[in-house]
Amino acid sequence: MNATDRNHLLLSGMVEAAPLYSHALQGEEFFRVPLQVERLSGTSDHLPVTLPGRLLQGEIRPGLWLRVEGQLRSYDRYDETGRHLLITAYARHAEPCPSMDPENEVLLEGAVCRPPVYRLTPLGREITDLLIGCKRLYGKTDYLPVIAWGGCARRTAALPPGQRLCVYGRWQSRAYEKVLPDGSTQERVAYEVSASRIVLTG
Repeated sequence: MNATDRNHLLLSGMVEAAPLYSHALQGEEFFRVPLQVERLSGTSDHLPVTLPGRLLQGEIRPGLWLRVEGQLRSYDRYDETGRHLLITAYARHAEPCPSMDPENEVLLEGAVCRPPVYRLTPLGREITDLLIGCKRLYGKTDYLPVIAWGGCARRTAALPPGQRLCVYGRWQSRAYEKVLPDGSTQERVAYEVSASRIVLTG
């Protein structure tokens, strides 16, 4: 068995729509469920969760509060515009949540995959964009976008590819407008881990 990196996700939020069939793998069906998880600021993240069919049990319905434990996963999708990196929460466990307290916790261990990008927001906040590779079973790797803020952004801005680290934070959705080759714009959603703490591990 190959070595794997830590990759843990905990979400509690409200189911926004009925489960939608996604795909089948090795005889098991998988479904996508959108989960709304409120932030402390009062805004909400709208996060895609992939559930194995055995976890549905006829209980997953819009308006239900659901607690999910699992991992963040990445997949490549190709279309006429090229390659797209898709991020989803893969549920290992899912159950109705007795309370309506939102939870959103991420722990990732991995390596920096490409040179970080340091930038300033229009309001002057410092951000560093990182792409972290987390190894999982059978030689696969999940490539997960991470953003660091403020002092953490400055400390990680010059990390070399291959640097190993641990990321603590939350998973979030962010709407943005993509400018297409013909000059028109298209609204899209990005999914990324917003880091509250990053620890270098090697």
